Amino acid sequence: MAHRGSGRLAVRMLLSHNLPVSVTRLVADTARVWTARGVQVTVLFPVVDWVDFKWFQIQRLSWGRKIRWAAHLAVELVVNGLRRRRWCGFQYYHAPSSVRAERYWLSPRAAEALREEITMVHHTYVVPHLLRGYARHGMKMVGVIHNNYESEMGLAASDQAAWKTYCLELERRLAMPRIATSEDLKAAAERLGIPVHPRVVRDGVDVRLFRPAAARAERGRLTVTLYCSLHPQKGQAVGLQALAAAQAAWPRSGVRWCSVGHVLPGSEGVFDHHFGYVHGDAYVRALQESDIMIYPSLFDGFPAPPLQAMACGAALVTTLVEGVKDWAEDGANCVVCPPGDAPALHAQIVRVLGDGALRERLRAHGRQTAEAMSMERSAEALLGCLEEIFEGPVPSRFPSVAAGRAASSGTSSPPRPPAGPPARLEVAA
Repeated sequence: MAHRGSGRLAVRMLLSHNLPVSVTRLVADTARVWTARGVQVTVLFPVVDWVDFKWFQIQRLSWGRKIRWAAHLAVELVVNGLRRRRWCGFQYYHAPSSVRAERYWLSPRAAEALREEITMVHHTYVVPHLLRGYARHGMKMVGVIHNNYESEMGLAASDQAAWKTYCLELERRLAMPRIATSEDLKAAAERLGIPVHPRVVRDGVDVRLFRPAAARAERGRLTVTLYCSLHPQKGQAVGLQALAAAQAAWPRSGVRWCSVGHVLPGSEGVFDHHFGYVHGDAYVRALQESDIMIYPSLFDGFPAPPLQAMACGAALVTTLVEGVKDWAEDGANCVVCPPGDAPALHAQIVRVLGDGALRERLRAHGRQTAEAMSMERSAEALLGCLEEIFEGPVPSRFPSVAAGRAASSGTSSPPRPPAGPPARLEVAA
């Protein structure tokens, strides 16, 4: 299907935030490949990050706090409306200038004139907006599943679990196809009654940017880097336990213990060096300096950091979470352990520290794995999947665009969020 002379497709990539995080990098990298192939790409980004989620939390507050936080959200809209005018993908991830970026306030633009373009959503935070836009204008939409609802609905924080339950209800009602990024996510979505395209399209890594350093510096010590995130599901607490045990078992003089990302408060002294929460070239350099990368996640979708580390030549020690299972070969391209098992993670760290031949094997095969999952291959596979969905016969498991419009016509207003105790206004990426 050609559109306005693009040669293939015109795609609008809908984001729920304007922050330098993994989904933003993925969109920028995908746009780079697609525009080089003649696809017209438009990125839609919000004035306020995760506005649907914030409004959902406000509705769960007591009336006094509801008024105060609604006013806070209104101020955020005004301030960001004046200051945040540019999509951060251009600044941090070098998205090509041929990409069009459109800012939206409370809801992305939906109009009859856009019905020939495909709107692709990368995150569940904008599901309510999708429901309204799809019902009103019958636009072509496809969701990309990066999250495991089964795991996220089990989060300890009541507001997060309630939000995911709310989104799941909307997902079941939304007549649009979805593409899963890992086999586990596809299976979980199907168990929950969410229709998923038969083909899994895994995220890729930009192997031209993420590559080993031209010359590795001789430091006399091995650099071991722990991937750190403040989101509990990323398993930093487990990683810190395993790291402390490894430090007790291994001479400090032989290892440089580092962190990349946000370290939990009070744990800074565990490390010899902090690369920090870095982006772009600084993030690549941190991975290039790492001889061993530790990824301690408890559950995931299709995580980018493990592949990025392998692409940069680090020997990877990782938990066997969703997405990683799709490519991991224990002892060949990485070493793995069960999520949440600090002793097992510690044992694998010590194993790689003490075996130089294993490290070199992991480095070589890890790079090969990353190259096999390059962004070019991933973006081309995703493009082919979109063409298959919207140009060829739509699989029988998906409602047609017309049928979806009719089915959604009575659901233009999303269901009210479930009642619950007052929730703190926190957003999980």
